[in-house]
Amino acid sequence: MGNIKPLAPDAGIVTPIDLAAGTAGKPIHVPSYPYSILDIALTANARTAYAVSLASVIPINLTTRKAARPSHA
Repeated sequence: MGNIKPLAPDAGIVTPIDLAAGTAGKPIHVPSYPYSILDIALTANARTAYAVSLASVIPINLTTRKAARPSHA
């Protein structure tokens, strides 16, 4: 789950959700400001997620819980 319209450059987050357990994990900070996260896709091995905003794609390493720099469209 991503947040809607982060209010500050360090406020973008993605929260991993364990659907089997029905629990939310700790939020991962992503550099999406000033745009909302519109979609999130997982790789087949579930080690990388891609958060999509209006202007970029942000790779997230789910093992290290670190977001990479956005790739601007």
